[in-house]
Amino acid sequence: MKRFKIFGKTITATILGLLVLAGLGIAGLLSYYGKVVGTATVSQSVRLDGKQCTETTNGGLACDLTETFDIVAGNTYYTEHLLENEASVDAKINVVKSGDVPQEFQSVKYSIQEGNPSNVDCETLEEEKYSDTINNFPLQGNSVDYTLCIKYVVKINAAPGNYSVTTQVTPA
Repeated sequence: MKRFKIFGKTITATILGLLVLAGLGIAGLLSYYGKVVGTATVSQSVRLDGKQCTETTNGGLACDLTETFDIVAGNTYYTEHLLENEASVDAKINVVKSGDVPQEFQSVKYSIQEGNPSNVDCETLEEEKYSDTINNFPLQGNSVDYTLCIKYVVKINAAPGNYSVTTQVTPA
């Protein structure tokens, strides 16, 4: 039987043939099984009034909400918006004013309450439930509805007109 010297060891032709066959078999299995490549489409879990947050100009994500009013001096206006988290885990959010608030507004404040807007009355919430911004609010996952209440207080000496305020909901 013919012998070969490989890496300083002497082996027979039969063993060399078996090693070659094993190597070819493994290579064949790798090409057969190969690798699995998958793709996934990811959507944002937080929704404001049923709409997904979108990418901002600085590369972050935000749900922008711009509301326009024909105001009456001295009045207070309330708006209610549905906040949802469709993920199975909590998602922390921030709620802030975006840009300048017109000088005709004395204040713009926020509150988040559990429940659908049809079941939450923002006008009856105590003043201490409202704040200028909301930071790190945990939206529970899996179909728990929240209401974002926005309270707009107009100055008594405000000039008549049409004014817009933008609120931004961002991941914390």
